[in-house]
Amino acid sequence: MIRKEENKDILKIILIAITFTFCFIYIKSIFKYFLFLLGIVSPFIAGAALAFVLKIPMNFFIKLLSKVKNEKFKKFIEPLALLITLIILGAFITLVTYLIIPQLINAVKALEEKIPEFIKRLVEFLKKNSWTAVYGENLEKTISKLSWDKVFDKVKGFFDGSNSKIYTSIIGTASGIFGAFMDSFLAFVFAIYILLDKKGLERQFKKLIKALFKEKSAYIFHVLSITHNNFYYFVKGQVFDAIILGLLTFVGMIILRLPYGPMISVIAATSDLVPLVGPFIGTALGVVFILIESPTKALIYLIYSLVIQQIQGNFIYPKIVGGALSIPPMWSLFAIIVGGSLYGIIGMWVFVPLFAVVFQLLREYTNKRITNI
Repeated sequence: MIRKEENKDILKIILIAITFTFCFIYIKSIFKYFLFLLGIVSPFIAGAALAFVLKIPMNFFIKLLSKVKNEKFKKFIEPLALLITLIILGAFITLVTYLIIPQLINAVKALEEKIPEFIKRLVEFLKKNSWTAVYGENLEKTISKLSWDKVFDKVKGFFDGSNSKIYTSIIGTASGIFGAFMDSFLAFVFAIYILLDKKGLERQFKKLIKALFKEKSAYIFHVLSITHNNFYYFVKGQVFDAIILGLLTFVGMIILRLPYGPMISVIAATSDLVPLVGPFIGTALGVVFILIESPTKALIYLIYSLVIQQIQGNFIYPKIVGGALSIPPMWSLFAIIVGGSLYGIIGMWVFVPLFAVVFQLLREYTNKRITNI
């Protein structure tokens, strides 16, 4: 009996060694076919990711509609919640396309007209003071070599002309992410299918896991539950936090009578989706646009933006996420750096909750080992 077990272990080692050697020799071909397969399934991965994001507002509307005490109405709750979610998404895209983008075009044109004069005034101001005169002269020399026409020709390359060019660029970006326009459509349809039949799919998936793994199925479900919760609360926190920041920015800019309110609010909300550095990027862009109109108003916006970011980070975000994403700040920072360096913004979004999952599982394992000692 012992001899048979030893033979099994030796056979396993030999098979692992052969597999590893084969993979090492044909690594380029394997990687090529892996990318090919990834290209085929990418619409379904994108659809699943879209469904995961849309599920957050959809769940909110399901809870809201569930308060209606009508048995006949119950079967329409989920489709109606999905419809409301899609209407809001469509309204947001329409708002950005027809309201924000034209305002952004006007802002870029205003920059083109006013930056040279602003730089000239800045140089004069620096040269008036003895301790900043050197910086003023250096800035003047640098600016004299710079062609503003060439700079703004490049900036306007995206925005110049009719809106059709903007739409083409947006569609081109979407096509680049999903591979092609049809992939985007397929991803959207797949996301809708998942959301409409999520309970049935969940039931089938659980049956499959139980059939394949039997004894280990309970632990697999536990790991999947931790993974789902960490990703769900992270995405929910980022999205809701960005929406609240955008609304606070818009309301504050209206009250303070600052220019480019709708545009800068959308920029602030969008940039806030980028973990760690996003809010600062959004603030910097807002300051640049307002600075050309009025340095005083730019300073007011900067102070207001930093204040609401502190309120957001210390009160709003913890309230939204709660203790669900229990990962130390050091791990979070490490996850953002690693994910960002490997896969950009998407990497940041994936690696933070992924590291939270790993951290939670390691903590459970460590506590279990200590208890058994």
